[in-house]
Amino acid sequence: MRLFHISIFFLFVSFQLVGQGLNFEFGMQYCNSIEAEVSKIAAKYQLTAADVLPIVYPECCRFNKVSDAFETDILTTIYVDKGSRFADFSVGLFQMKPSFLEKLDSIVSSDTSYRFLLPTFNYKVNTVKEMREKRLNRIMNQTWQIEYVCLYVLYMKKRFQNNNLGMNFTFYLANAYNFGFTKSDKDLRWWSIQCAFPSGRDTINCTSYGLLATQYKQTKFGTD
Repeated sequence: MRLFHISIFFLFVSFQLVGQGLNFEFGMQYCNSIEAEVSKIAAKYQLTAADVLPIVYPECCRFNKVSDAFETDILTTIYVDKGSRFADFSVGLFQMKPSFLEKLDSIVSSDTSYRFLLPTFNYKVNTVKEMREKRLNRIMNQTWQIEYVCLYVLYMKKRFQNNNLGMNFTFYLANAYNFGFTKSDKDLRWWSIQCAFPSGRDTINCTSYGLLATQYKQTKFGTD
């Protein structure tokens, strides 16, 4: 029965987003392949794979090896010397930007409620350039990508623990992950109702990151 549901899921999203250069089956297979590692790492944050994988599933579906190699090369050339103001591309299966890691690193170092994570995220370097080099290494490493997504989910859960979002939390987090999680509550709510996956707002045959994430979660984990 679960296999039947997965097949129907693929047919639905493929019909809705045909011709966009997407690979939903690859996204599902990749998320399945890392589920055990995600579960192990997520446990440190008191999370589960069901909290984490739906957030990155839409990004995995639109991963493109050619553009990723090109943008990674630019980051390697420019980011280390100039920083994210000059080079801030989304790279890797989880489509992370250096600025995304920078913001999360800053949260760990400045917010005392995340001090328990300092041994994990501490760079142990002497210069900004060395830190950027290590950050690039992290952004290209599967285990580190999982660590940062778990940190992101933990941060957002804490940020909105007393807020009534008026919408599904996975739906909200998947949209915020794409749009920029440090945006204001007002901006994040606005983006959460936008049709922006996979190529930008209100493009042909688009859907929302949040809708795709919640559909995946229901199909994979049987829960909202």
